[in-house]
Amino acid sequence: MSEELGISVSAVTQVANRLEHLGLLERVESAVDRRVKHLKLTVYGLKCMKERQEYRVMRTMEILKFLPEVSQQKLMAVLDELMEGCAKVQEQDKRSDVSQPGILTILGGEASA
Repeated sequence: MSEELGISVSAVTQVANRLEHLGLLERVESAVDRRVKHLKLTVYGLKCMKERQEYRVMRTMEILKFLPEVSQQKLMAVLDELMEGCAKVQEQDKRSDVSQPGILTILGGEASA
């Protein structure tokens, strides 16, 4: 995680400690290597993530109302192109057997530390 986030291992540990103290995540020992800890969002952590995502979507929709219709359509076209590009990259990754999780995967569920 420290490599993915670009921060030190001790900083990851400190953040994990705080999130665990708040009840947002839990540490799960690896069955293979006891030095490795998996970080898993708790039910409460998943609920908080879902609520935050819903809030961001709501706020974005409120902001988009202030854009002229033509700008909204252009933005949607660009976002569609971006999504197509993401799908192509994912397909390339599958073909080349790339299996590194991204930050969204880490935030959405489980990661190793």
